[in-house]
Amino acid sequence: MKFRFCLAVIFLLQSGWAGLCYGDWLQLGSHLNLDANESAQTPSLSVWNGTPYVAWFEPMLTLSERVYVKHWNGNAWVPDNGALNWVSGYFASDPTIAHDASGVPYATWHEWSGLAGGKSHAYSKHYNGAAWMQNGDSLMIGGYPWSGCGPPKICVAGTTPYVAWREPTDFDKIFVKHYNGAEWI
Repeated sequence: MKFRFCLAVIFLLQSGWAGLCYGDWLQLGSHLNLDANESAQTPSLSVWNGTPYVAWFEPMLTLSERVYVKHWNGNAWVPDNGALNWVSGYFASDPTIAHDASGVPYATWHEWSGLAGGKSHAYSKHYNGAAWMQNGDSLMIGGYPWSGCGPPKICVAGTTPYVAWREPTDFDKIFVKHYNGAEWI
C-alpha cells in the first residue's frame, strides 16, 4: 500500500494532475510548489511513520534554483522551514531525502554558483524539527577545476547517513561517504 501511495505522490508532482487515477490513487492536497507560477522538478519522497516528506527544487525567475521540503500533516502540505540551499542565490537541484531510524529527515542535493568555471558541490542537511542543520561541508573529492558532481543520492542506515554521487575526475567515478556526526568520511 505504501508503494502505491508513493508512486501517486510522485506522479502528481510531476504531472500536476488532480483527481483520481487508476482506481484508488488520491491526490494529497494541492500542488507543493512554493510559487504556483514556477516549475517544480525532481521530487524525492520518504515516508516516516505514515507521514510523507517530499523534497524538490524550483527554478526561480531570479535565475537561481532552490531546494525545499514539505511534509503532509493529514490535511495539507506543510513547509519544513525555508530553502535548503547552502548558499542563498546559488543553483541547487536534484535533491533526495531519507529518514534515519529515529525519524530525522536528511536531504542531499548538488549546488552550483552559476559562475563560469564554477563547479557543483554535493551538500547535506538534517532537520531538527525547527531548522535544517548542516552536515559537514561539501562531499566533493576531486579538486579538478572543471569538475562538478552528478546528482547525489542519500540513504540512512540506523542513524548514519550515506551519500553516493558521480564526480568527473580523469573519468567519471562514483563515490560514497558517510557522516559520523562531525564530518563526511
